[in-house]
Amino acid sequence: MRYYVYVVELSKKVFTENYRFRAANPQFNGVLQCLYVGMSSKTPAERFKQHKTAYINKKGYKISAYIVEKYGSYLRPSLYDHINEKPMTRQQALMMEKKLAWNICTNRFTLAFHWHICGIGKSAFIRFMVYRGWGILFISGWICAVIALKRLGATGRGAFGKTILLLLLLSLCIANISNVIQIIVERDKPAWFIFFDLFWPLSNVIMLIAGVMVITIKGLPGWKRYIPLVTGLWFPLAMLSSFTGISVLSFFFGGIYSALAWGLLAIVIITTRKENSAG
Repeated sequence: MRYYVYVVELSKKVFTENYRFRAANPQFNGVLQCLYVGMSSKTPAERFKQHKTAYINKKGYKISAYIVEKYGSYLRPSLYDHINEKPMTRQQALMMEKKLAWNICTNRFTLAFHWHICGIGKSAFIRFMVYRGWGILFISGWICAVIALKRLGATGRGAFGKTILLLLLLSLCIANISNVIQIIVERDKPAWFIFFDLFWPLSNVIMLIAGVMVITIKGLPGWKRYIPLVTGLWFPLAMLSSFTGISVLSFFFGGIYSALAWGLLAIVIITTRKENSAG
């Protein structure tokens, strides 16, 4: 059987709307092109069509990549046509896929290579492993922050306040399952994978509600009560900025704002706990 490699150009919205892509491509400056590299026994045109139509095979497995389904714009044959001229076995195509991905990265593109990895100036393998661990670390850190807010009574001691944070914890735990699946199943993920992945944006919505509650009941002292809301706002702000077409704005809300907001939340939790202990 003959195999092919292919390259798809992605919409730049992928950077602001997809945290995994953003975490794996910190070098993105709003100008670089976003690409997806893959290999298949299908021709590039056939494989691209499968991605865009969310193709499910006879066994019930979704064999399309969500990132291409949502953000894929068109194929970039100038980057792979010369490679596909010579017939390749599966093993040869896998090796060529990695080589092509590396060449694209070193020519200063941002890249999604099955798992959204890149390798500008570093080993692609190291980038790949950092990406895989980053999602779990990020969600786990978020879970710790929510537990700390719950212990501080930031959303109140009433049933509704406690329920909001419990729902957020549950949502984050389910979202983290998608990160585990990413590690275990490298490709050809089952159709139900999207169910777990959807809990990532849902968690951001619940965080926004929790932030409003902290302000309403004055669950934290002074200016600190506004920080959970500031943290929850980064997601809608990142989404809105992506529609403006202004790359600087998208980069700020998609990256810098997020880092500052979560850093401030950590400071708020630590200092508030110390103040409560001292009191």
